[in-house]
Amino acid sequence: MQAYHSASGSAAEDLFIDLFSETFGAEKAGYLYSQYHFYDIYQNSRYADFVLENGLRRVAIEIDDEASHNKQLVSSGKFYDDLLKQNSMVYLGWDVYRWAVRQMQIQPESV
Repeated sequence: MQAYHSASGSAAEDLFIDLFSETFGAEKAGYLYSQYHFYDIYQNSRYADFVLENGLRRVAIEIDDEASHNKQLVSSGKFYDDLLKQNSMVYLGWDVYRWAVRQMQIQPESV
């Protein structure tokens, strides 16, 4: 199987690409836009981990480790900023899917 790697070099994002390739075929991973740039509802510059586009439909895929969304480990500002990012994608009409690294590791079939 051909190896695909994310633009950021994140091991978590590489794991998602591997799972995506195994499920849909390595050639389909080329349709994933990594670190997709967009503007949130306040016109702040943002990046979605991955985006798939099909005509007018956009699907955003966010890969998270547990620490990045644990309110005991991250600042409340970061936590609420991530919520704003996701809500902006939904406002723009995107479908948004979030997957945890641990979930990809122990339950890849559910991802």
